[in-house]
Amino acid sequence: MPEVATLLSQALGRAVTFQPVPEDQVEATMGHDYALMFRWFNEVGYGVDVPALEKQWGIPLSKFKDVVANASWAKPVAMVGS
Repeated sequence: MPEVATLLSQALGRAVTFQPVPEDQVEATMGHDYALMFRWFNEVGYGVDVPALEKQWGIPLSKFKDVVANASWAKPVAMVGS
């Protein structure tokens, strides 16, 4: 998630910081299942071999950094009348 925050910061031109939520707070507000999911994200997380999947399926996969870099919401908007 810190890497995601960095990519979003670069795309938006303003600071985005990752703020982890303590597991007990997740459990208290969102329930036990969500707390288990967050624990798994923090302790195990996702792992993927993108080049191997691209080779297996014969298609290029979208990378988060490229999606963010090309997102319309990540482009500066001209202010009317300024």
